[in-house]
Amino acid sequence: MDSQNPELKKTTESSTNVNKDSNINTSAEKDLNADSNFNTNNNSNADINTNKDSSTNVITDNVNENINNVNNDNLMIDKTANSTDTQTNTNNIVKEENNNSQFNILSLNSKTIESNLSKVSCTIPKNATPTDLKKLCYNYGTCKLLEGKKEGELNNGICIFDNIFCNSNNCYHSDGCANSYIKHAQPQYLRPCEKNPTVIFETCPSIGKISCTTRECTSNEQCLSGSCVNKICIANNDNPIHYCSNNGTDEFGHTTDIFSCRLFFYERCSKDSDCITRNCASIKGDNSDNLYCLETKVTFENVMACTITCAVVVITLLILHRIYRQAKRTKLY
Repeated sequence: MDSQNPELKKTTESSTNVNKDSNINTSAEKDLNADSNFNTNNNSNADINTNKDSSTNVITDNVNENINNVNNDNLMIDKTANSTDTQTNTNNIVKEENNNSQFNILSLNSKTIESNLSKVSCTIPKNATPTDLKKLCYNYGTCKLLEGKKEGELNNGICIFDNIFCNSNNCYHSDGCANSYIKHAQPQYLRPCEKNPTVIFETCPSIGKISCTTRECTSNEQCLSGSCVNKICIANNDNPIHYCSNNGTDEFGHTTDIFSCRLFFYERCSKDSDCITRNCASIKGDNSDNLYCLETKVTFENVMACTITCAVVVITLLILHRIYRQAKRTKLY
């Protein structure tokens, strides 16, 4: 039977070989596909790891960027706060300067100035200079920080005014030069600007026996009293001079910030409290019953205070001298 179908046997063998080859190819393809899948998986895993690393880096960068943004924002806030404080301080000073330009002390007099300069509040900014403090008070005083207040708080200070002289018509602030009071106006001791004053604040009494002199005047207008006699400014009962301040003591000797005006030297008075010197008395050589503001009288309390002070100084010096001698003696031995 085999010999009778030789062609059929060959065909069968050929088909078998073809199937074997096909199986081999199929196996090879499976192996190839497996390798391909393995590579693909590896690539996928690599891509996943790469993506994870990339994502981690992006997240880290974002966090760092956010931190930087927060720091920058905080820095900007600090700068803005500092800028705001500086601007507020500047605005306060500028505001006070504008108020100063509208305030004219010459428009006031001894009767009206108290109501204008009593309890004037002010706001002291942080890091204020003495010039700033002066500007806060019309350039006629200085802003003093109130007890319990801090710099930068609203209305944390009060204006302290000093050296203001007023008559019945005008007020002046002493500038220590052209407009000023000179207690002992001896020509040889005057500065150049004091020798040619615009307004002379000091006066002498028209009566009595008292040693007194003023800078030389040439007209009534040059004297704050409005009276120039024989080139000397004379006290004028019709135009008395007042000294105004809230930087002093009350009648009990206590420091006070209450603004008040009191009669100046040689003005007519009726009691001690009328005078800036607290001494209303008669002038030697005046036979009238008139009283005048004179220099501070020497009282028993003043004498005792001076005596005690001098005694303390002397005792202290003696003690120091004794200690020095003992130390020197010890060093020699």
